[in-house]
Amino acid sequence: MSTSRLDGLVGSVGRAVSSTDQAERPRGPGCPCGGLWPATQPIKLARMRVLTNHHVLAVPDLERSRRWYERVLGCRADDVDPGNWVFMHRDAVVFLLGRCPDAIAVPELGDHQYFAYLVVDDVDAFHARAVDGIADAGGEVLGAPQDRPWGMREFALRTVDGHRLMVATNIGRPNRAWPGPDGSIG
Repeated sequence: MSTSRLDGLVGSVGRAVSSTDQAERPRGPGCPCGGLWPATQPIKLARMRVLTNHHVLAVPDLERSRRWYERVLGCRADDVDPGNWVFMHRDAVVFLLGRCPDAIAVPELGDHQYFAYLVVDDVDAFHARAVDGIADAGGEVLGAPQDRPWGMREFALRTVDGHRLMVATNIGRPNRAWPGPDGSIG
């Protein structure tokens, strides 16, 4: 990205960000970076961007999980390491499923079973697909879509392995945190 393009970005404090802006945060042994960045090394915020987001999940039975993501969410599979890893693609999201038969059983994780909040264009259509797919692939639809005060219509799913995720659509209320019906944020 060029400096002129960086100069036009707006930082989280509401001012323009330039390529020379630096974070003023503690670094060294007590830093979350584990001391990888010495206190004297600047962190350039303008060059750090999250480009995408994937979900990495340990599953005990790779084929059973693969079927669930195909039938319930309509994902397509990419067998990157047959028998060990399968990447399940659906539009802008990728679920990276790794075979871990000896991992802690997901139901033992309590509320930490939740791993994703998918914002979709039509939550009711995704709900109908999930109801049909779960009858064949296992798992559970944890209720019908409901309108929430934060401007989203959402429902929860439990995968065949016990992981839980939310599926939602922005219902047109202004909310800076979620994409609107046209996909824009803010």
